Amino acid sequence: MQSQAEISRDILWNELTVDLKKFIVRRVPNAADAEDLLQDALFKIHRNIERLAPNSNLYAWVYQVTRHTIIDYYRNHQPNVSLDTANDLPEDFAETVSTRNVISEIAACLQPMLKRLPEKYREALTLADLEGITQTELAGRLGISLSGAKSRVQRAREQLRAVIAECCHFEFDCRGQVKDYQCKKPYTC
Repeated sequence: MQSQAEISRDILWNELTVDLKKFIVRRVPNAADAEDLLQDALFKIHRNIERLAPNSNLYAWVYQVTRHTIIDYYRNHQPNVSLDTANDLPEDFAETVSTRNVISEIAACLQPMLKRLPEKYREALTLADLEGITQTELAGRLGISLSGAKSRVQRAREQLRAVIAECCHFEFDCRGQVKDYQCKKPYTC
């Protein structure tokens, strides 16, 4: 018969498993991969729990182990292309993919989008993100406080993000990198 401590431990472990699964599923869309990652994370937690310092935050450590498991998954995850569908691709597909630089195409579109921002936000974003000056230097140049410079850059980024989202739809790879894009309304960007 199980003691009260063992029963409590089992209940906590089951609750933790449910919470971790929800955490993983929000970050990994494939259900089978999410289940595998849950098992990997639980194994790592079980194997290394004895190394945890007595005064450590158990939940923070558990989620850190789980986050690292997800990161490892994305580092090692390579999209698979079925050889059965290779015959369905156009003959010039490989050449098109290798010569097309999606990031360069998007970067070329940013200048007109930047021009749609109010002057003070456009200037802050240009100086901080394109010219690479620090936000401390930005504050000095604009004659505003450091927190004001940070807020201005943040607002500028949000406004630019809204302009971009209004214009384009983006596809991302498993690492969150832009894989492709499509204009929503031609010639409005």
